[in-house]
Amino acid sequence: MVPILAIDSVKRKMKLKRSKLLGGYEFYFAAGVISGALSIPADASMAPEELMGALAGAKAEEGDDEMEYLITAFFECECTPAAAPEYKGLFAAGINFGSERKS
Repeated sequence: MVPILAIDSVKRKMKLKRSKLLGGYEFYFAAGVISGALSIPADASMAPEELMGALAGAKAEEGDDEMEYLITAFFECECTPAAAPEYKGLFAAGINFGSERKS
């Protein structure tokens, strides 16, 4: 998959508040969004299980339905992504997008 497609897919899923996260690209971008938006320390080098543990306490601000959906979709993701070099960039893009949402 092309990374930009995963980014666009997750953003659309957040707006529509339906569909599951599919695959490692969406998983790592979503992890970055959650980490950036909620200022939860996490890192792209973490394995999926470690990311889920680091983000386990994630809670959307009241009224932020899109983030609430993303957190739910993240923890319901059934994918087990194998390492890929693109994950670091996707995670960083997610951090940036999540940080912009806070502003």
